[in-house]
Amino acid sequence: MKRVVRGIGSAVAEPGRTVYGEWRGWPYADGAVESLPLIIAQGRSPGPCLWLTAGIHGDEQSGPAVLYQLVSEDLVRDLKGTVVAMPALSPLGLRSHRHIPDHVRKNPNRVWPDPRPGTTQDEDDPDRTSMEAAYLRLFRDIVETADLLIDFHNAWPRSLSFALRDRILFDHRQIDAALRAETLARRQDEMLQAYGHTIVGEFPPRRYLEEGLHRSLSASVLLGAGIPAFTAELGPGGPPSDSVVAAAVAGTRNVMRWAGMLNGPSEPIVGIPVVDGERRLRRTRALKAPEPCIVRHVVSGGDHVARGDVVASIRDAWGRPLGDGTMRSPCDGIVLGVCENVYCDISTTVVYLAIEDDAPRIAAYEDASRASSSDVNHLASTAPL
Repeated sequence: MKRVVRGIGSAVAEPGRTVYGEWRGWPYADGAVESLPLIIAQGRSPGPCLWLTAGIHGDEQSGPAVLYQLVSEDLVRDLKGTVVAMPALSPLGLRSHRHIPDHVRKNPNRVWPDPRPGTTQDEDDPDRTSMEAAYLRLFRDIVETADLLIDFHNAWPRSLSFALRDRILFDHRQIDAALRAETLARRQDEMLQAYGHTIVGEFPPRRYLEEGLHRSLSASVLLGAGIPAFTAELGPGGPPSDSVVAAAVAGTRNVMRWAGMLNGPSEPIVGIPVVDGERRLRRTRALKAPEPCIVRHVVSGGDHVARGDVVASIRDAWGRPLGDGTMRSPCDGIVLGVCENVYCDISTTVVYLAIEDDAPRIAAYEDASRASSSDVNHLASTAPL
């Protein structure tokens, strides 16, 4: 457990109270400064510090709703330890409803400190944007105070509420690194089980690195600082779903019970589908349009599909069926969500699936870099679910 949180940004923690402040973010050329809203709820009894973050993608607005509903006087009354909540990591993105704001060169959830060995973290790096430099400072505040972290997002249309299980990667040159990785994987698994939503593994290790997912907020904290953390995907974007928000609040309180921050039995997760976690699953984007087409999905998040099942109809721009007019699943899986734009190019993922995860959960960075990066080749041979 880290030291007792005294204050972050302009907010000064007070036992038994919720306090509000700002964390100074990044400047703009016109002299304006982006400040991030900050909430600190601290119980009267000592305990772990849980960071809750949301709003790094401006079109994903369920996460802030979870934080607003969770942090209450009732929570503070029963709380042991501290909750630090930051509901708007990209204020301009939220104001403009943009996944990636115009002034940002790349996905803001792919610019957090790189945990790979040999990388340097320097605010003065000439290639680092003002926002990236600010996130580096925020990362240091998180590492100094956090015992746990959950970062909230939204996924795709018709999607499940689910939590992502990261690949745990380590530097093979460090003594006991593999043992520490096993311990961290076990802690993350326990945290995910406590949250109680469907658990979906990330891409295989090499693809995980190629996609820059090791530089998401939660993965940077998890792999770079060894702090248990995960990303929670709260179903489709758009106006927050009351049932998903309630289930995420209940799941977060259950994580707090697991961590010793709240007493009492776990709350049931109701109002959302939860896929049985007996088998380890991972996500895939391999169900892509076979040619430019217009799709009409016939599946939704949580549906089980078998190899050969129809997942969408496909037509040309005149409405004529392409081939037999159907797109079929190449393997058994569970539907996570579907694409937003039904006018699809050949590279467009039409349906997002969770399939059996046969890739290593824990790997050395060196081995991950050498492994196959394919997300496609073995789909037809995956075991039935």
